[in-house]
Amino acid sequence: MAGTNAVGKPLSNYTAFAVNASWNFKKGSEWNEVYSNLVYGVGAYGANFPDKKEVGVPLALYGFVQSNITKIGLLDLRYEIDLGMAFNWRYLGISNTNNVAVSLPRTVFVDFGLMLDCPISKDIIVGFGTGISHFSNGGTRRPNAGINTSTFKGSIKYSLNPYQTKTGVLPPFEPKTQVDLAIFAGYHNFQATAEDLLPEELFEGVNANVAGVYATLNRKNSRKSRFGIGLGVTYDEGLTTQVGKLNGEPFKIKKKGVENIEASAHLSYEFTVGKVSMLLQQGIYFYRRNNNILAPPQYHRLGARFNFHENLFVGASLRAYEFKKANFIEYTIGRRF
Repeated sequence: MAGTNAVGKPLSNYTAFAVNASWNFKKGSEWNEVYSNLVYGVGAYGANFPDKKEVGVPLALYGFVQSNITKIGLLDLRYEIDLGMAFNWRYLGISNTNNVAVSLPRTVFVDFGLMLDCPISKDIIVGFGTGISHFSNGGTRRPNAGINTSTFKGSIKYSLNPYQTKTGVLPPFEPKTQVDLAIFAGYHNFQATAEDLLPEELFEGVNANVAGVYATLNRKNSRKSRFGIGLGVTYDEGLTTQVGKLNGEPFKIKKKGVENIEASAHLSYEFTVGKVSMLLQQGIYFYRRNNNILAPPQYHRLGARFNFHENLFVGASLRAYEFKKANFIEYTIGRRF
């Protein structure tokens, strides 16, 4: 993507399209009152990069939410958050050694956009805006540089039913303090550098398992948001994993034991829409037996949760660092007390 490719120059532009189907909450429902004209739905996305031989033609399926920020006359300023999976990549391999951005045929797809919508008739709305997208496999196979894009967007919407307006009626809300207890598991991949291994050895690597538990003390001060602080313990085999070549022979080392344990503290924010929520945490490791050069002391956790039975939830989160580098994906189950 930076110019080490068959084209010989950075890929500085691309085109994309998306088709969405959306629904809104019923008039008078709690969530329609909390979020002005919120809609949710599913969509399909396709991107066209100049260097198809090395990048492919990625396609994505995703879920999304949109909500109003403010109105300016007839204009409606809205935000949109998309989260899904992208497929059909031409990924890193023996026959495609330049694409260090994508090393699997599938990646996570995340998009955040701002749109200014304007109705031109009772049923038709046109809009324009901007957005940023991220594609990554979350460290499940390396190298995993990922792809970040920024776009100008244009849209046209046809409404089968009008947006549900607010009634101004909400049941009383009482702030509460809650504790979330979550356990997670996952893995990430380690590889040697190209100088260490032959091409046929380069793309195998070794997987390092990850598991852990964390607890968060949250204050729910509105229907939308929870703020909290917490502690966590992680067992990460990646702290002692080594891959390379010694005396002409490739080697892989993956140790087990207390050297893989690390403890951390975090600040937490959770944004809730019905049974679905988005999780954002900023953490710092305060105990490590090993210092892993791939992961500095600070980390971020970005994920989604689904509350499927009263106080039980499942989810998936990306643990990353430096606001751009994926470490691993956590698959989570937990309970709220």
